[in-house]
Amino acid sequence: MIPAVQGQADSTHGAPSVIILSGTDYYARQPRRGVCLLVAIGGALFFSLSLAGNAGAEAVPPGPAQTASTRGDENDTAQIHEKNATERLNQAREKWAQNDYKSVIALLRTNLAMPEVQSDDYLAGSCHSYLGGAYREIGDTQKAVEHHAAALARFKRVNSKNLQRDCLVNIGSIKEHLGEFSAAAENYRLAVALDEEGEDDQKRLEDSKNLARMLEKAGDVPGALEVWRKLLREMEAKGDLFGQGECCFGLAGIHERQGKRSEAGEYRGRGQDLQRKRALDVRKRNGDPAVDQRFFEASRKAGQGDSAGAYKAYEAMLAEARKRGFKNGMVTALRMLAAADFNEGRQKEALLKMEEAAGLARDDKDEINEGAVLGELGILYVNLRDFATGLSRLEEARKLSAGIGMAENEIASLHGLRLVYSALGDFQKILDVNARILDIARRTGRKRDMLTAENNIGRFYGEIGDSRTAVEHYGLALELAEQLGNSDLMAQQLNGYGIALMNMGDLDGAISAFRKSLTIREWGGGYVNLAEALLFKGDLEKAADLLRTISHNHIDLGYYHLRKGDYQQARELYMGRFLGDTEARSRDFLGFTKPVGEVFAGRTGLGLAYEGLRDYFKASYHYKEAQKLLERQRDSLSLEHRLRFMGVTDWMMPHLEPYEGMVRISEFLPGGLRQSLYHAEYTRGRLFTESAARSYGSPDKALPAELADREEKLDTAIASAAALTEAARRSTDKGAYHRLDAELAVLKTKQTRLAEELRRAHPLYAAVRYPTPLHVEEFALRSDEVVLEFEVTAPYTKAFLVKSGKIVLSYNVPLSREELTGLVREYRAYFEEVAGTSKLAAYDPKLGKRLYELLLKRALEAEEDGKPLVPSDARIIVVPDEILSILPFESLVVSLPARLQSPSGRYGPAPVGVKYAADVYDIAYAHSATALTVQRRLKAKTSPSRELLVLADPIFNQADSRLRNFAAGGRTLTKGRIKTMGGIAATMGPGGKRRGTTGEKKIGKEDFLFPRLDKTGLLASALRDQVFRGQPSDVLIGSAASKTGLLGRDLSAYRYLVIATHGILDNVLPGVREPALVLNQLGNPAGDNGLLTMSEAMRLRLNADVVALTACQTGMGAHLTGEGVMGLGRAFQYAGARNVLVSLWNVSEGSTTQLAERFFAHLKQGKTMRQALRLARGDVRRAGYEHPFYWAPFILIGE
Repeated sequence: MIPAVQGQADSTHGAPSVIILSGTDYYARQPRRGVCLLVAIGGALFFSLSLAGNAGAEAVPPGPAQTASTRGDENDTAQIHEKNATERLNQAREKWAQNDYKSVIALLRTNLAMPEVQSDDYLAGSCHSYLGGAYREIGDTQKAVEHHAAALARFKRVNSKNLQRDCLVNIGSIKEHLGEFSAAAENYRLAVALDEEGEDDQKRLEDSKNLARMLEKAGDVPGALEVWRKLLREMEAKGDLFGQGECCFGLAGIHERQGKRSEAGEYRGRGQDLQRKRALDVRKRNGDPAVDQRFFEASRKAGQGDSAGAYKAYEAMLAEARKRGFKNGMVTALRMLAAADFNEGRQKEALLKMEEAAGLARDDKDEINEGAVLGELGILYVNLRDFATGLSRLEEARKLSAGIGMAENEIASLHGLRLVYSALGDFQKILDVNARILDIARRTGRKRDMLTAENNIGRFYGEIGDSRTAVEHYGLALELAEQLGNSDLMAQQLNGYGIALMNMGDLDGAISAFRKSLTIREWGGGYVNLAEALLFKGDLEKAADLLRTISHNHIDLGYYHLRKGDYQQARELYMGRFLGDTEARSRDFLGFTKPVGEVFAGRTGLGLAYEGLRDYFKASYHYKEAQKLLERQRDSLSLEHRLRFMGVTDWMMPHLEPYEGMVRISEFLPGGLRQSLYHAEYTRGRLFTESAARSYGSPDKALPAELADREEKLDTAIASAAALTEAARRSTDKGAYHRLDAELAVLKTKQTRLAEELRRAHPLYAAVRYPTPLHVEEFALRSDEVVLEFEVTAPYTKAFLVKSGKIVLSYNVPLSREELTGLVREYRAYFEEVAGTSKLAAYDPKLGKRLYELLLKRALEAEEDGKPLVPSDARIIVVPDEILSILPFESLVVSLPARLQSPSGRYGPAPVGVKYAADVYDIAYAHSATALTVQRRLKAKTSPSRELLVLADPIFNQADSRLRNFAAGGRTLTKGRIKTMGGIAATMGPGGKRRGTTGEKKIGKEDFLFPRLDKTGLLASALRDQVFRGQPSDVLIGSAASKTGLLGRDLSAYRYLVIATHGILDNVLPGVREPALVLNQLGNPAGDNGLLTMSEAMRLRLNADVVALTACQTGMGAHLTGEGVMGLGRAFQYAGARNVLVSLWNVSEGSTTQLAERFFAHLKQGKTMRQALRLARGDVRRAGYEHPFYWAPFILIGE
């Protein structure tokens, strides 16, 4: 008898076991998985494919994890008691294995006397279940039933159907032993019902047999016959020969015992026919005993680690199968040999063997086996980076399965396709495949497959950084797990849910989810997740206690020591974990078994430890080694996957940390501040490269066809070589590793040469695709310009003041990243949360003064030889970083009056007597000094033929009064579109009221999704009819203000481009992964989703002096750690705009239209961009918009 206790279920139930070499899972905390070449379509490899009903069957749960630890409760005493209780349960399991049942009873009775155990249904239920089993073994059946019943009650409270079923089966078995057949039958009947709810066919067959036996013994022969007949009908529907035979023999037995020999003979004969048919089928698949013997010999050698011996045995199996003409045996041997060939680097040999196996399966007319081989062959082609052929083979496998009605195998094939599309970074197709899986699962009523699909969608959105949508799908998967009543699946979904919450920054929610998951199923990875959430929250001691119960030198404990400032202890932990204590072995740090993420964390941790110890040379060595690891790993990823790569954290170590570490320590090394600034520039270039991945990965990139083809082929070859090199490193094959590493080096050299060629012919593209930062003396600055560049790092922010080709001042802003972020967000809250003019009085200029003193004062008021380093007429170029990218420096306060007052004005209250930075300094912005220099060195373009294009006042919803007959206009809003638009509405303010309205106006019914921007239409008219009167100008308003309308024009013909609409943020809305402008939403043609995304903006071909994005939050882009906020402004600059005017918060329509109109009016009068913006700000302030909420959000990026 096996006690009913929670255990760990297979986390990939229903999915093929396959690792795509190019794919890296940065999201869920799972044990790092090794490389697996082949995928089992249908659930199992080789001979077991013929065993119907066994694919994906769930094993009996093994019980609580052996490694016990606390659950992070608030009460420390309770933690210790519960830890002891879990340890006693583990000890009881050990005693059970030794048949020492009295010790089991003693240990668990002690547990059940503890309040902490009684308050935990899973733990108490497990103790009762083990006690029930132990009492039965010593013959006390009464106590056995009592404890199994107590366990059943506990598991009912937590809706764990699989554990309830185990308790019922145990009680039924005891009742049968006691001769209480009716009671036994009732327990088995309840177990069958739970099997049906949990979709566990294997257990249902077993429990149904027992139910029929008990009904017959209890005298209910009709009931027993009905159970067998119902089961027989189901087995026939599934084509399960084995199950049909079992049912026929069961029916024959009952009829024989009833004296009905004719009926018994009929069922027995039918069962024998089914048995012979199955035997023939099995023989056809398995070959014969001689082939089987070779197979088992090879399997034994492989299990012993004798790979060479196993290979020879499989060769012998192949020869024997060829000799006897058994195609299935040949297919099996070829598949095993191909897997070995691939893992040893013999890719071509592997491919030939798999192609032969596919042909043999096809000749054998074995569609099940053919589908399996085609699926494996598809994965092999994908690993070799032949994606087209790989996808073709997988699609063939899917069609075969669909054709023979095997939904489970079709779903498995679709999982293979999903993983391939993940490797390709084709996110839309990933979603399409998941939708097909969901559709099949719903049509066939397969809740487990529905759960797997929702789980995979959640993981997908988590991996691309859309944690909000990930939370939604994990929640749906959790509901399905609860419906199935499977505690292990519930624990798994809670774990994913917690990870998504942690990535959203909801640490309390994440901790709650992790704790709830761990009460269901204890496993090491779950405790690591909980510990990391506690570390992120700053609850260091509880996290450390938790980690120590897992391992005394767990890698995350290094982070704990770093946070405590114990750098020597951190150094010893990282060195001891990877190298022992031998410093001399540091050059062998890579090893051949450690996962690359763990090695990266170790390298970075050592860099931080040595930095803390002020051993900057050693810190530099480890930081650089960590960077090399990341660059190699990055090479193996698709362009889409690189988008989030630099924002990933491995074992508490952000991928950006070694780059930021070099910024901090370089001033203490040869090269000094010059090298420190170089590293800051490199970080910006690298991050923009990843953010721009979607643009330069598209087929319409601005390169000649020959160069684009060369680059694409080289990218593919490098990704494949990098993946194979990493696989060889993990396989411990040093020879293969060094050979593949040399091949990769050759390819990287070719890439370097191509990059140099591109820098000469296509400098802007090369600057983004292959960033090479410039040194300070290479910055293209004019004599009256200075650069103030910031680099935000964890302990402090570094500032560099550059003038005349050298760093004239450097200083540290003495705030941690968290402190600085909090301060800036507090300041921005005065402007972001304005729902009407009455809210303007809350603004506190003192906070603006504090930020000025922290960030600007030391640079702008510094003197040298009695003269200011920054002259009063200097043009200042701010290069912000991270949170500073959403801070308008012009709004910071230089000085305050003795008495601060905010009298009411025409547009609300505003402080008087305040001197802002905009009143004193001429400020503009750049993404980096390198990007600015590249932009300025570009060849001059031809003069535009038209002056102005304005896109304004799009139609957003069906209630817009400008629509007369929407139904005839082209399209309706789908459920998904309404959901997205509703999300946009939510960002605009509660109840549909747009933040930033100049009064307490009520939003009309036509503004219900997100409000119409009617005043932007007036702006368009004013610009066309007044400012640019008589000059070639175009206006797109209403339904014409669409993406189709915009992209259909030759945008390079316009000197000025104005887009006046709403902007949305990255990750704010489900399914919208990047900054975007909201254009016309109704009546668009197919393919026009009404959003102009950052990547689409980068692919525009512009020749504009300025692009003005007068929209809500257009300067607010993806807040990636270390990147700064990559807004749409930078995207338009990359597309060819020399300057971009963007807003940094939701702006007031009235002030926006007036400021934009005055800005262009001053440009027409011959003013520079900087002068025009400063004059326009003055104009709107004199018009009554004195509060910085109105004039401060617009900043100028560019020249």
